[in-house]
Amino acid sequence: MASTPPHKVTMSCPDVRRRLMKYLSQRGVSSLPRLTIEVEDGIVTLRGTVPTFYERQLCLCSQHVSGVLRVVDDLKVELSPSTAPDP
Repeated sequence: MASTPPHKVTMSCPDVRRRLMKYLSQRGVSSLPRLTIEVEDGIVTLRGTVPTFYERQLCLCSQHVSGVLRVVDDLKVELSPSTAPDP
């Protein structure tokens, strides 16, 4: 008896990107307009600069968005003088 592969639901790249943008916007990611978000076959690549490590972590939590299989992190944190730790 041949086994049947599990049912795989795939979403189009624009659908995943739209969900991802909504997810990040709802979490208050202020650098969203400056980010490049690429989606291909469920693999999301995030590129750009964010102002804090916290915001970077918020972006990386996008792995929880429906249709996202993996997140490739190409984000840079550029602390402003007001958020940089004292030496």
